[in-house]
Amino acid sequence: MATLSFLALLILLISVTSQSNIGPYSAEQELFVYRQQIYTVHQLLQIECPELVRLRRDVYDENMLPLHIEVTKIVYGNLLKALQECRANDSATQSTAEPSTGLSVSDRLPIPQDCQQLYDRGSRSPGVYLIDPLYADIEPFPVWCDFFDDHGWIVFQKRFNGSVDFYRNWTEYKSGFGNTAGEHWLGLTKLYALTRSNQKLNILVRASSNSIQSGTWTSFFIHNEDDDYRLEVSDDGYEGSLLKSDLSNHDGMAFSTNDQDNDVDSTRACAVTYHGAWWYKNCYTSNLNGGYNRNSDSGVRWSHFSNRLVETVMRISRD
Repeated sequence: MATLSFLALLILLISVTSQSNIGPYSAEQELFVYRQQIYTVHQLLQIECPELVRLRRDVYDENMLPLHIEVTKIVYGNLLKALQECRANDSATQSTAEPSTGLSVSDRLPIPQDCQQLYDRGSRSPGVYLIDPLYADIEPFPVWCDFFDDHGWIVFQKRFNGSVDFYRNWTEYKSGFGNTAGEHWLGLTKLYALTRSNQKLNILVRASSNSIQSGTWTSFFIHNEDDDYRLEVSDDGYEGSLLKSDLSNHDGMAFSTNDQDNDVDSTRACAVTYHGAWWYKNCYTSNLNGGYNRNSDSGVRWSHFSNRLVETVMRISRD
């Protein structure tokens, strides 16, 4: 019974509560999140592959001084890799016999495929969680999850204070940048993996006038890099207060950055002219990755707002 209770507790990966949908997280809080994830993965290794576990003091100890955040990330990555190797080896050799824990392989704690699966398991606190998407030939990665409207939402873009520069090149937009617990862009590679099956898209914005609006599109996905991460979004079934056409006008467009011009404007590179990266056409009716502190058309914009935007969140969920 104690073992079952312990495993039940592990089903929820660590999250950090938030007072708003967008608010900032400090380096200390990010460090806390990673140390808790280290602890969780370490416990899984003890259950599934105890022969791979080093002394707990090597990775986590309440009496140790907090590890530097970059060192913590390395430790976390190494533990996660060991867990993946453990599960890969186990899958190749597992017989029908029960493992030493008394539970079948299917009963072991899986990494959730997305925030919706976390919601289905009972998670309700927004925060950083580890996910392992279906159809993704990439290692599990952390995301920020929001929970509302009976859904778990993966945040792939968040801006609220201008602390992260979004004027980046193709490689950076492909791999992602920023702080998962703060301002960030998740990365086009991960976004493609997550949208291999159709997703709902929710966008929330706040203007400098403090006007807050949001909208939800029922169909959203992007193509792979060979197709320049081309956008597919539909207005059918749209709900919300944002002008839906400000995004749907970009439907079918490839992604552009300051060093890769994929728009259809023959007179200029929209990403350079408007200091951003987006699914530009000729050039935009929305520009959520524009310059944060710019009051001009090269700022963070949704065209029907007369004021620049100071907070934005883009997030997806399975229907």
